[in-house]
Amino acid sequence: MNESPSSLISMRDSITAGRINMIMRQRGWRSKTIQGNDGLVESYLKIRPRVTFLGFDTGSTSGELAALKIRDIDDQARIVFVCSRSKLEAARQASHSAGAVGVISTPILASDIEEAWPKIMGVVPYAPGLATLESDIPSPPANLPPPPAPATPQKHPSVTSQANLPVDGQVKQGNRGRVWIITSLVALAISGSIAYYLTI
Repeated sequence: MNESPSSLISMRDSITAGRINMIMRQRGWRSKTIQGNDGLVESYLKIRPRVTFLGFDTGSTSGELAALKIRDIDDQARIVFVCSRSKLEAARQASHSAGAVGVISTPILASDIEEAWPKIMGVVPYAPGLATLESDIPSPPANLPPPPAPATPQKHPSVTSQANLPVDGQVKQGNRGRVWIITSLVALAISGSIAYYLTI
């Protein structure tokens, strides 16, 4: 005996969830209902439903993000967004991002699911929002480059040698000046002596 197919119903509105459960049971399906989206991924992995009815306002996580998390673990997941009429346009945009197979607004009738059924069981669209979901995952820290090697200390002239250089130069210049003065005085004395003797 073949086991009947299963569906997962995840939404805060218990009345809508009960309505979908009854409609799917009339179609011969088993359904698992969870309140909100807490434990949604774990429940999905446990029962592997053929169709997931996901409330657009699911709970702590937006319906779009919850759908993307399911699509991330099962690229063939069939997700149907369930929303109020006021949220219909936003849910349609989210369905494109998450690659949902349908959007149904409340209050839900059996004819609504009957009308959407061919699309629900058809080809699962691509979910372009998965690229955004993957980019939000923090990447592992890159290997930091090693710290730069300490700079080689430069040799600077010692204070003593720097102080001595200008002093030695000044001493040499002073010595040359003294020699020039002494030489001039000697020459002047000699010239004076010669002139004195010449006058006698």
